[in-house]
Parts: sequence; structure tokens; C-alpha cells
Amino acid sequence: FLWKNSMKISAAMNIKENCIKMIYRWYLTPKKLSRMNSNTSDKCWKCQIHEGSFYHQWWTCEKTKKFWQEIVREISKILKTNIPLVPELFLVGLGMENFDKSIRKPLWYMILAARLLFAQSWKLDSITTVRDWIIKLVNFVQMDTLTMKLRGEETDGQTWTLLEEYLEKKFNCKTLLGY
Repeated sequence: FLWKNSMKISAAMNIKENCIKMIYRWYLTPKKLSRMNSNTSDKCWKCQIHEGSFYHQWWTCEKTKKFWQEIVREISKILKTNIPLVPELFLVGLGMENFDKSIRKPLWYMILAARLLFAQSWKLDSITTVRDWIIKLVNFVQMDTLTMKLRGEETDGQTWTLLEEYLEKKFNCKTLLGY
């Protein structure tokens, strides 16, 4: 399930690459780097306090927790359902089958947008913002529309309705999606 969904969700290589990197824990952490080079600190790049293991960097660091909490809050608002803040869902996509089929695709893209943004600021001490996430998400919606056209598939017209309503309310404009 995990591999199949990760590779089929989009034709975009950056999305597929992130899915592969997460499954295989490819991202080099401070802990791994310090084992390779004794002159390198094993402290987390974000908090500079705890050992920078993969799990800490992606999930338990205080700055990282705040990021995921903000993302979950926004996703729950958009999809109008309670989304649990659990690492198996947000880091590798396990548990998607527990959600209504109508929100799985948008949820998957929302999680992927957050993970890609987080990975882009991987070695920085700062965390990306919800605003950056929304911009990435709008780009993903446009990319999804192109992917559907490339595959000769029809869009159902409902996939991104909740996101469009959220954007209209939050930014007080007709639409930002442009599809």
C-alpha cells in the first residue's frame, strides 16, 4: 500500500523522491554525520539541545512539533475532520486507508507539501511557515491537475473543493487554485 500510493500519487519526481527518502530514512541526520566525522556535532540542527536522530529531527524536536501541530490544525480545518497527529501518518503515510476516500488524495498532498517544505529547511535552525505550506499546496493542486491531464484522466471536480473554500475564506478572494 505504502509504496504503491507513494509512486502513483503524482508524475512529479520531487514527490516520488521524498517518499523514497522517507521510507529508506535517507536524510543524513546530525547523529549519522557525527559518526562519520568526529568533528561534527550530533546535536539537533533545530533545537541545538538533543541528539539529532532521524526521529528527533522529523518529529520530537520542540520546533518540529510546533510545525506539525500547526499543519495538523490547518489540515483539520480544511478537510473539516479531526486528523490525528501521529508520525506514521505524517512521515510515511501509514493509516491513509482509515480516512474517507473523498479526502485521501487532498490529505496525502497536504502531508507531502509539509514534508517537502520541512526537507527543504532540513539543516536550518528555523522552521517553515504555514503560509509557505499553503503556497506549496496551491502549486501541488496545479501540478495534480496537469498530472491528471497527462494521464488522460478526468478530475471529479470535488477533490479540491474543501481547499478552495478554505482559501477563499482565509484570503478573501475568489480562488487561488487557478484550475
